[in-house]
Amino acid sequence: EGGDRTQVRVVDESPAGLVVDGAQILGTGTAISDWVLVTCIPPLQPGQEDHAVSFVLPVSTPGLRIHCRRPYSRVTSVFDAPFSSRFDETDAVVVFDNVTVPWEQVFVDRDISATAAQFHTTAAHTLGNLQAQVRLMVKMRFLLGLAHRIVNVSGAERSASALTHLAEMATLAGSVEAHVMAAEYRARPDDSGVMVPDKRFLYTTMARQAELYPRALHLLRELTSSQAIDLPSSVAALDHPDLVAHAESPRTGSEERIKLYELAWDVIGSEFAGRHLQYEMFYAGATAVSQAHVRRTWRLEEADELLGRVLEGWGRDTPLP
Repeated sequence: EGGDRTQVRVVDESPAGLVVDGAQILGTGTAISDWVLVTCIPPLQPGQEDHAVSFVLPVSTPGLRIHCRRPYSRVTSVFDAPFSSRFDETDAVVVFDNVTVPWEQVFVDRDISATAAQFHTTAAHTLGNLQAQVRLMVKMRFLLGLAHRIVNVSGAERSASALTHLAEMATLAGSVEAHVMAAEYRARPDDSGVMVPDKRFLYTTMARQAELYPRALHLLRELTSSQAIDLPSSVAALDHPDLVAHAESPRTGSEERIKLYELAWDVIGSEFAGRHLQYEMFYAGATAVSQAHVRRTWRLEEADELLGRVLEGWGRDTPLP
């Protein structure tokens, strides 16, 4: 294999445990964790049994290395970067160099069906993605609020284009919220008594997540236009009224306007913003995987039954009403 890094896999075993090698992403928060859970959520095919594992390890285990990306916040003021200066999560790749996993810390050993069952036979995958869709719902609502404020501050509330953008953003936010509420309202206990949201509505949103969030950002970017670029170099400029006088708006003072557009830039244009765009687009995996979940859970027989009743409603001898 020439030293190439692939997804973590079993390369050997001994009386002490499994020996694993490879790398695993995306370890958000790994740098501040005591233990890591390593497993495989994407579907595996016959012949990939070496990847079909599930285990936990302390981060101090010999041979386990954590490679963190660089921080996105490189400013000295919260005012200049309100989100990236406070809410940047540390993503990491976890690398395993022939690491021994003690048997008592192994949950699944090279078993494709068991690897899938830990997520899809239990409620783990559904509940894990419920929080992701609640997160997306809140983000979409926040983006709508930010867009609305920008329209008001810029005096564009009578612009047909701006109002159309706001309406579309409200539609996107409402769509996500409706699916989350439907999934929760239709929740039912599983065989273990765990309340599980209706997978149909949950996976429907997941399948559209990669287009909903980018679209909302695109609309917000158009509403913001060049205003998020024409900003002072730092918060220090506020100490010199002559440097920020041009930033005043009939609707608000220069400081509040600059604060608003600094926030907008941290949402649509900074490295922090780019990371969140990428994160929301690929959190649920490839779109094809989410669409497969939709096909698997959407109870197409209900649609077939309705179609059948419609088709039974007339024949070649049916008289006109």
